[in-house]
Amino acid sequence: GERPARGSARPADGAARLTPGDTAALVGWIASRPPPGWWAPEGDRAMAVVGRGEAAFAAIGCAGCHVPSLPGDGAPAVALYSDLRRHRMGAALGDPRPEGGVPADVFLTAPLWGAGSTGPWLHDGRAATLDEAVLWHGGAAGAARDRFAALPPADRAAVVDFLTHLVVEPAAADGATDPE
Repeated sequence: GERPARGSARPADGAARLTPGDTAALVGWIASRPPPGWWAPEGDRAMAVVGRGEAAFAAIGCAGCHVPSLPGDGAPAVALYSDLRRHRMGAALGDPRPEGGVPADVFLTAPLWGAGSTGPWLHDGRAATLDEAVLWHGGAAGAARDRFAALPPADRAAVVDFLTHLVVEPAAADGATDPE
């Protein structure tokens, strides 16, 4: 490839590149962020709905790819909700501009931690709601999608409610994740 001009982080092709300093700063910033959390709903009834949604999420097969937490090397477990693997997601989700020789319908399982803090969803933002995001799944996730679609409306809403409670909590002024 083209080499950047001496003293420049920008190669001759004009594309921006991260310098080692940029990378170190980014790593430091990421490490300083609070871990993703779970926002506990207020009230016993709301807590029961979210708990029912979490149970249905696992029962219909979503947790097969969106694994709640992965075993680590002794570090605290993070509720990632991903298996960090690539899966075929079906032609409907295919990206018209596949990159690096990866088939257009193959995607890394998106971590769901923070799903309640973001939106729109999916790799290209086509899903305005979490319900839509689940219904766009195909390929390896098609059976789980079909089981989600077949849930009674209250259980389907409970799954979405569970997902909205997977949030990235804002840090308090002292750096703690619990502002109280």
